[in-house]
Amino acid sequence: MIDRRAFTVRALLVVVVVNAFGLAASPGAAALRAMRVQGTSALPPVRFTMFAVPSTAAEPSAIAAGPGGAMWFTEHAFYADRIGRVTPGGALVEFAVPTVHATPSEIVAGPDGAMWFTEGFGNRIGRISPTGAVREYPLPSPDSQPVGIAAGPDGAVWFTEEAGNRIGRITSSGALREFAVPTAASAPLGIALGRDGALWFAENAGNKIGRVTTSGVFEEVPLPTAAAGPQGVAAGPNGEIWFTESSVGKVGRLTPNGALAEFPTPTLHSEPASIALDRSGVAWFTEYGPPGTPPGVRDHLGRVTQAGTVTEYALPLGQYGGAGIAFGARGDLWFTELITNAIGRVDAF
Repeated sequence: MIDRRAFTVRALLVVVVVNAFGLAASPGAAALRAMRVQGTSALPPVRFTMFAVPSTAAEPSAIAAGPGGAMWFTEHAFYADRIGRVTPGGALVEFAVPTVHATPSEIVAGPDGAMWFTEGFGNRIGRISPTGAVREYPLPSPDSQPVGIAAGPDGAVWFTEEAGNRIGRITSSGALREFAVPTAASAPLGIALGRDGALWFAENAGNKIGRVTTSGVFEEVPLPTAAAGPQGVAAGPNGEIWFTESSVGKVGRLTPNGALAEFPTPTLHSEPASIALDRSGVAWFTEYGPPGTPPGVRDHLGRVTQAGTVTEYALPLGQYGGAGIAFGARGDLWFTELITNAIGRVDAF
């Protein structure tokens, strides 16, 4: 174990409210809009609270709920090498990762009370305790580029290897095992535990949604849209699997009986990224949005109901880069803005 020095800051940037008519309800928030989409009625008020990441250009990426009600996030920048923690009250702490240029990617709460994360360039799986002690486990295969990570039903943590084209498993004691994805060069990214006890994952280049049991048996479901670029994955309350299609601006849903539906986002070139389900079964997702697109084409947080109604909310900081998304223990919704270097919270929706 290596205890790292933590840097603490309380960094509330701005609280902004959007009303049903798309008008900013606080000074300095004129750019924030709520959009009426696909003929829906006026939206309820949504309030965002933004927290600045203290380290410059840290590129906060994934975010996940952890012990004590805090949210933990990765700082993905090539030179950042940190894991952050923010409390519901806004106290923000950063912990250094020992490996240089580790590029922490995804993060999840493990069954042992610690947070586990992937290190893309570091080719390691990391573990950080609630007090910030970090331990790293090198992968047996070089240049595997681990990305997605999820807690399994078997007391282990499961992860994807984008470059290695494998699904990995690591126990709390550090024992590692890898399973090859049947489709060659599929570039697996997001992964989530399904209600059926299997791990579901997105094959970004393979254009499939994959499923692997804890014994390593695979199934793959091809997507109807060519080159959809599936990325984020989340499990729904009725056994369905939700996922983002970053290359074509859609959100998909796969039901237990194999029915597959795709829901386009109203904004073109939105690049849906991460996805999470609220307690009512509504899917929320971030839109990364490519650089160089016109104003208004990016900066959104989206939601899809079980009926397939898609809504977008403009984010307050005015640049592309919506990345991670997750719900806290109290049902509050958190997200990261990679380019604007901030952590956001949706306080009312």
